[in-house]
Amino acid sequence: MSIESLAPVETEGLSLGKIVWGRFVRHKAAMISAVVLVITITVVLSSIGVGPIPGWWIWGPNDIDPTIVNNGHPTLAWEGWWFTLGEHPFGQDTIGRDAFARTMRGAQVSLMVMVLMGIIATIVGVVIGALSGFYRGRTDFALQRTTEVFIAIPTIVVTAVIGQKFGTSNPALFGVVLGLLLWPGLARLVRADYLGLREREFVDAARVAGASDRAIMFKHILPNAIGVVIVNATLLMAVATILEAALSFLGFGIQSPNVSLGQLINEYQTSFSTRPWLFWWPGFFIIVYALTINLIGDGLRDAFDPRQQRIPKTKELNKKAIAKAETEVAQ
Repeated sequence: MSIESLAPVETEGLSLGKIVWGRFVRHKAAMISAVVLVITITVVLSSIGVGPIPGWWIWGPNDIDPTIVNNGHPTLAWEGWWFTLGEHPFGQDTIGRDAFARTMRGAQVSLMVMVLMGIIATIVGVVIGALSGFYRGRTDFALQRTTEVFIAIPTIVVTAVIGQKFGTSNPALFGVVLGLLLWPGLARLVRADYLGLREREFVDAARVAGASDRAIMFKHILPNAIGVVIVNATLLMAVATILEAALSFLGFGIQSPNVSLGQLINEYQTSFSTRPWLFWWPGFFIIVYALTINLIGDGLRDAFDPRQQRIPKTKELNKKAIAKAETEVAQ
């Protein structure tokens, strides 16, 4: 018996929620990413407003300032201990539109697509995976063959067609279509979890208590598989961000007069040599979305992983606990 095996583990006496939260907050990259993402979303939603709710920024995405300030260069500057925004912090395009307002609108649209896609893909993937793993047999066979059909569908081609026909008038439809196409991976992971969890004792106890199949699947088994669901939902949202930006850049996604980050890069690609800041800022927000969500998903994966029963490092161990462990070993 080793001293480390006798030392108290960090999860002792804690509920699952506290264990997961404790592991997540110790994941520095995930916590920094969560803070950055919250700040980014707050600025994006509050700056130019959402729907009828006005924002604090004076320009709208399609407002034209006849005066080209600072030759269209960004007025964002570092003075003292803080940044000053100026009239057009991200600069102006050739006709005087404010790049900050347009970037914020593009970030809002991309965020809407990302969230809609995440919700739709998660719901469909969980339902399909739960039914397949719980019932097995013919139900499992039929649902798995359906999943394989969706995997074989070329996502880029389908979303390009949808975006070309409906993306201009309804960006929300773009997010729904992505969600209906990108659920198979999550469904397979949920199915694998359900195949093991359905044999556990708490499922037998629920059956004896008279619980219905639906209650067993979604009230008893699903909470035990929630880690897989949450982690993969976040990673799917990151994929949706990149895919939407790529399609919009190619001209098959969100199109003018609507604005998305990929569409802005496509619109301003000819200005890269003369006004590169018009290209940089949409790309920066795409990177922020994709990178922070990926790192948050990475932190959640570590937090929910049952194998991550970490023992605190030696420097963090309580000296009394080590002394007690040494005494027990000597005995």
